[in-house]
Amino acid sequence: MSEHSQDEDRQSAETSTRSDHDKAAPQSDAAGYLAHVRSVFLSPDEFFDDAHRSDRGHALVDLAVYAIAVYLAALIARITGYSGWGFEFGYLLEAGKSVLTIGIPLACAVLAFSAYAQRSNKPHSSGFFLEKLGAGLLLPALLLLAALVFDVLDIRIHSWLRGLSMAFIYVAVFAFAYRYATPGRLTIAAGFLAGFYVLYRLLALLF
Repeated sequence: MSEHSQDEDRQSAETSTRSDHDKAAPQSDAAGYLAHVRSVFLSPDEFFDDAHRSDRGHALVDLAVYAIAVYLAALIARITGYSGWGFEFGYLLEAGKSVLTIGIPLACAVLAFSAYAQRSNKPHSSGFFLEKLGAGLLLPALLLLAALVFDVLDIRIHSWLRGLSMAFIYVAVFAFAYRYATPGRLTIAAGFLAGFYVLYRLLALLF
């Protein structure tokens, strides 16, 4: 009888331990991502050093945050419009096109950086560039979210913030090309930026 009671106690303890672990895992993931964000903003020189590697999952979250910011900013811009508030179902699709318009050139930039780095016998893989680019998109995402708030409040500087966000994208593309993919080769890095810009503008015309 006592052995049966002991077995039940052990099972209860194991269940409680698993439950505590399941609760702690999301909290630790959230804390780890917040530490990642703090590192990007407070210690950028250290974070963007060639030798520093971050969690691949954090990079994917960074990209998701930027995509959501682009989508929401584009959606709110269409809802507020120039003639007052209004909503149409097509706005959802148009906002999605905005994500593709910037997402495709960014994906092509990562692949191009990786291909050139491998051809030049550099140790950086596409995963490395994905991590750095994801972190580099956090500031543009923050600016877009701020622009979204100002747009809702009808404070006209929201267009400045959108422009500044895109300017930081151009800076990031050039900086990552020059520092990681083509170190010391300014003209090639400028060529990467030009290619990114042309593809982005073409997609903007198509979409």
